[in-house]
Amino acid sequence: MQKQLHVRHGGDTVDFSKVKKYYEEPVIGSDRIGGFWTSSYNEEYGSDWLQKKMYKPYIHVYQGYLYKVKDEVKIFSINDFSDEQHFKSFYKSDYNEVAKDFHCLHINANLNMYTPA
Repeated sequence: MQKQLHVRHGGDTVDFSKVKKYYEEPVIGSDRIGGFWTSSYNEEYGSDWLQKKMYKPYIHVYQGYLYKVKDEVKIFSINDFSDEQHFKSFYKSDYNEVAKDFHCLHINANLNMYTPA
């Protein structure tokens, strides 16, 4: 897997001891709870996710940390419609179910995922 970029609001440092494995739905307007969220890193413009999904005028408030993913990490990748259907049917669109079998979940930035089934 290519290098991953973790972005966070402001200059907070990353404290891995505070990362929760399981995901909880956030209160509207607040940050995600659980997991360690990254994006594939592109040398030209940084974060694939921010480049394709974020309103650009606010990009300057984020600080980034670059990571290399170890080869032994088990990754569940959603790259196409078939992968998305497997995520919805086998894992019931539940990130916590994926966390039981994998270390992380990777969603291709070019994929337009639809509402969970």
